Amino acid sequence: MQRYLLSRFGQALVSIVAVSIVIFVVVRLTGDPMQVLMPPEATQADIAAARVAYGFDKSWPEQYAVFLTHAVQGDFGTSLRFRRPALDLVRERYPYSLLLGGAALLFALSVALPVGVYSAVHRGTGLDYFSRGMAAFGQAVPPFWLGLVLILVFGVIFHVLPTSGIGTPAHLVLPAFTLGWFAVAGLTRLTRSSMLDVLGAEFIKLARLKGLPERQVIWKHAFKNAALPLLTFAALVFVALLNGAIIVETVFNWPGVGLLVIEAVFNRDYPVVQTVVMVLSTMYIGANLLVDVLYAYVNPKIRYA
Repeated sequence: MQRYLLSRFGQALVSIVAVSIVIFVVVRLTGDPMQVLMPPEATQADIAAARVAYGFDKSWPEQYAVFLTHAVQGDFGTSLRFRRPALDLVRERYPYSLLLGGAALLFALSVALPVGVYSAVHRGTGLDYFSRGMAAFGQAVPPFWLGLVLILVFGVIFHVLPTSGIGTPAHLVLPAFTLGWFAVAGLTRLTRSSMLDVLGAEFIKLARLKGLPERQVIWKHAFKNAALPLLTFAALVFVALLNGAIIVETVFNWPGVGLLVIEAVFNRDYPVVQTVVMVLSTMYIGANLLVDVLYAYVNPKIRYA
């Protein structure tokens, strides 16, 4: 058991280090940030002096060593554009991304669970085929395209919902729907398959032979036993929604970390891009690690796998 846990922790640590190396290299391939930050009248001597001040005159291995040393201590650098600690900027924007991700997950669960359960109970009916088709459609539609269509329909044509920014609960409707629609597809299919596995079990047949109402058999007995993989998947989906909100936040001008990282990329703000990617990646890796650890306790067969 200890060997299994140490192995998972080691893999998580290696993954985080690998992400730090990749993002460190990728952001520097975008070009010299001094070319964007310095005013047009700046001379080459001014640009060279600025590069020395920010430490960009050093080799990449030296810069990475400095970045990693400070990151371990919780210092991810200072934003080149805002002249503030990059981690503080992420902390300010993160609650908005958390709100959007939570609303998207709530929407996805409220739609996917009842549709998936009904599709499994009424297998082979028209609604079953329709729900499966909608699940496939949800996974095939790009979020940015869906967002633009919703803006056109509900904002431009009918003028019933705001299409950008924050302020009222109505501002959350379109971005949450756009972000959650992709999750609806996966949750619906998983709910349906989990319910089909449980509905064929002996204890479900026994519950029906006892004369229990069908609603009680479905929701109290079948769904309760099918919910474990759904809860695990929902936790991973929530983290994935936070990571995948970059495009949606850009389309709807939602002031979360997704929009922050897009602005940082355009301005070649290395510290901010690195901080956002490291924070979101660590969350995703941490969620997967937590699931692995919980599985090790729940299912003894995989403890020493």
